[in-house]
Amino acid sequence: MQEMTYGVLQRTPSLVSLSTIAMATDFQYECPSGMYSLLCAVTGSCTLIAADRKIRLVGSRMAFLSGSLCYQMKDASPDLSVTRLDFSTGSGGNCGYGLNQLERVYPRVRNLMEGHGICVEFEDSRTVVLSSLRNMLSFSSFPPEQRDLQTTLTLCAILAGISAALDEESSRGRNYSPRIRKVLEYIEENYMFCISTEDIAEVAGVHVGHLHRIFPDETGMRIGEYLTHLRIEKAKSLLMHTDIPNSSIATRIGISSQQYFCRMFKKETGMSPQEYRKSYALTCHYDPAFYPAPINGSDPETGGEEA
Repeated sequence: MQEMTYGVLQRTPSLVSLSTIAMATDFQYECPSGMYSLLCAVTGSCTLIAADRKIRLVGSRMAFLSGSLCYQMKDASPDLSVTRLDFSTGSGGNCGYGLNQLERVYPRVRNLMEGHGICVEFEDSRTVVLSSLRNMLSFSSFPPEQRDLQTTLTLCAILAGISAALDEESSRGRNYSPRIRKVLEYIEENYMFCISTEDIAEVAGVHVGHLHRIFPDETGMRIGEYLTHLRIEKAKSLLMHTDIPNSSIATRIGISSQQYFCRMFKKETGMSPQEYRKSYALTCHYDPAFYPAPINGSDPETGGEEA
């Protein structure tokens, strides 16, 4: 049976282009029919407008588009640069693995591939997609057959990562009230910025004092504890899967002081960021083109009143 699988052509994703550029604002781009695009802001931020949706591309917030779909970039920061991955599908490759097998494990992939003119927002919280994009840069030095195989498998990994991220976001809010679900979504989308309890209470539509009472009842944590826990989990993922400097990790998770980040990380994990990274025997190399520059964050010890 395995021999038969390897003997037939698979329905596989096929790379069209991968680039990181300073995309122009107010210019209309297009994801053509039969094409799929992945967009992420590797530096800065912007608002993606597509299919009557507005998606803020910043940090690990990304967008997946399927043709035919036109889109624009608005409200871009001066340092904006966007990585854009374009790919299509076809029958090819003899690696024994393709979209049919992927869809059996990640059913949501079928919806992504069969969608027409859709725009999906997701959080690459485990840096699966970001790491895969970075890895694809190294494939150009491979012999053609190896390059094609690695590219196909990596595109499958990206689709699996998007599917898993969407499943995680979907399951996260199932056991919460609508107000707390809004709060969690807001925190997930804005943890890399300085956010206050007043901001969060406004999103929930309740008074700050009431929010402080209902949030622990449903989550088991105070708001500040939840935000700290989320930021530390994001930092862990970056420490495990990249070798971004501590200062850049701190700003990516919304903390402007590297010293405060190191103290907070050790308090939460019992290890310094360096010790945690070494415990995972990191072997990758830092490519600054694929990791966002510092975003304005906050230090609860020196900045404004945070959650």
